[in-house]
Amino acid sequence: MSSTPDSDSVERRLTQVVEQLQIPNSTLQITQVRLNRLGTEDDIDDDRMDEVAAAALALSSREDGLPVSEREIADGWSDQLASSDVDADVSPDQLRRQIDAVAEYLDLGEPPAHPGDLIREFGEALQMPDRLIEVGQRILHDAFETDPTVVAGGTSPSGTAGAALYLAAEINGAESEFDQDTLGDISDTSAVTVRNRYRELRDLLGEDRLAAARYQLNGEGDTEALSEADTEAVSEAEADQQAATDGNGDTATEGETESATTDTAGAGDATTDEDTMTASEPDAGQVSSDDHAAVVSAVEDEIDALTDDVDASASARLFARGMAGDAVDGVDNVTVEDAPKLAGAAVVAGARMEDSDLDTTDVAGERSFQARAVTKWLDELDTAVDVDIPRRSATDVVEQLVEQLELSEEVREESLLALEQYQSDEDDQEFTAAEMGAGAVFFAATVGRTQVDIDAVGDITGATPEFITDAMNSVVVSLCLGLVRGDIDYDDCSWTTDLLESELSPDIGDSYTGRVIALAKTYAAGREQDHVDAATVDVVLGED
Repeated sequence: MSSTPDSDSVERRLTQVVEQLQIPNSTLQITQVRLNRLGTEDDIDDDRMDEVAAAALALSSREDGLPVSEREIADGWSDQLASSDVDADVSPDQLRRQIDAVAEYLDLGEPPAHPGDLIREFGEALQMPDRLIEVGQRILHDAFETDPTVVAGGTSPSGTAGAALYLAAEINGAESEFDQDTLGDISDTSAVTVRNRYRELRDLLGEDRLAAARYQLNGEGDTEALSEADTEAVSEAEADQQAATDGNGDTATEGETESATTDTAGAGDATTDEDTMTASEPDAGQVSSDDHAAVVSAVEDEIDALTDDVDASASARLFARGMAGDAVDGVDNVTVEDAPKLAGAAVVAGARMEDSDLDTTDVAGERSFQARAVTKWLDELDTAVDVDIPRRSATDVVEQLVEQLELSEEVREESLLALEQYQSDEDDQEFTAAEMGAGAVFFAATVGRTQVDIDAVGDITGATPEFITDAMNSVVVSLCLGLVRGDIDYDDCSWTTDLLESELSPDIGDSYTGRVIALAKTYAAGREQDHVDAATVDVVLGED
C-alpha cells in the first residue's frame, strides 16, 4: 500500500473531487496554479501534499463564494485516497489548519470566511430574523446546485452573500428594510455589486421557483419545517466554524508556513464601487446597470480573445476576468469602446500576477492601439481594483535596456542618477514608466557619447520615439533647472562637462530645452554657487 503520493496522483484526486462536488473549472484552474507553486516549496513534505491540495481547493472555493464546506472536501478527498489504495486520509480539522498555512505560503493574508458564514454574519449584523438568514443561505446553496459557474462568477463572496440576503428579503417583502444600499454597506461592497449579483441569482433560480414555500416566511416570521438535508446544507458552515475554534482546530504552528509570491486574483472582498447608486438613478461618473452589464460583457469577451491571441495562461485569463466588474465600476465613464484597452490592461495585470513575461507591447501588438494606452489603463485598473498589480518602474526599464542593448555601466549609473534627480513640473505631460526609463537612458547615452538607436529602444520598451524624446527633454530641463536653482549640487552632476561645456547641446531638445541649457551653461561658467531663484528663472526663460 502506497504512503507517499506523487504529484500526478494528487492532481488526479483534485480533479476527481472537483467533479464530485460540482466545483467550476475556473476554481479548479486557480487551485492548480496555486498547487504548482506550493509544490516548489522545499519545506512542504511530499506526504502532506494531499492535505495541501485539499486546503488550496477549499481556499479557492471560499474566494469564489462557493458554499462547499471543508467537511465535504475532506470527505471527498479521503474517499479518493481510499480508492487509490493510499494509506492516508484528510480530516476536516487537518484541512482547516492547512487552509491558514496555505494562505500564508501564498501571502494571501487571512483566508476569507465561508460564504455561509458571511450570510450569517451580515444578517445578524442587520438584525435579520434567523429564518430569513436561513432563506438566504438556502438561495446560495440552491444557486450553486443549479449552476456553480454563476456563483463563482461574482467579483467577491461578500457581494454574493449580500445579494442572497437581499433576494431573501425581497421574496418576503422586507426589501425596504434591508435594501441594496444597506447590504452593500454591510458587505463592504456596494449597492451596484449587490444589485448585479441579486439579478443573476434571481434569473438563475427563476420567479416560479422562488415563489415556492421553501423560500417564504409565514405571517409569524417562521418558515416551513426544513428537511434534514436542507438543515445540514445551510448549517454545516456554522458547525465547521465552531469546530475550528475548539481544541482540535488549532491554527498552523510557527515554522509551518512562510511567505511566497502573491497570488491574489479573486481574493479580497473590498471593491472600489461607489455606494450611492440607486436602482433607478445612477450617479454621474457611473454607468447605468444595463450599460454596466454590456461593458463588463464586452471587456470579458475581449479578455477571452486577447488571452488566445497572446497565448496567455488560463489562470491569467481568470485573474483578468475577475477584475472586469470592479474595473468597470471603479473607472469613471468607461464605455464599450474602451473595452479592448481595459481588457488589454487586465490581461497584462493577470499575467504579471503569475510572474509571466507578457507586457503591454505584446498586447498592443495584437490590437490597433499603442502600448502607452495599455499602460494608462493599467494605471486606472490599479486604482479601481482591490488587488496589488505588479508594476514595472522606470528603473526596471533602465536595467532592461542596459542589458539588452549591452550598454556600459557608466550609462546605467548615469541613467539611474538622472531618474533620482528628476523632478517633474506640474505643467509637464505625464510619462509612463517605459517612457521615463527610455528617456533617461537616451539622455545618459547622449551625454556619454554612446550611440543608441531610438527605434531599438522603442521596440524593447514599447514606448514610441516621440514620447521617448519628450521624456528625455523633460529630464534635461529638470536637471538643468535643478542645478541652477541649487536643488542639485554641481559636484553631483557628472553630465555638466559633456552637456554644458560641449557642442552636444544643439542636438538636444526643442527651443525651450535649448534656452534652459543656455541658462545652465551660463550658470556653470564660474557661478556654481550663485543659485538663481525660480522667479528670475521664469523671467530669463520668457515664462513671465
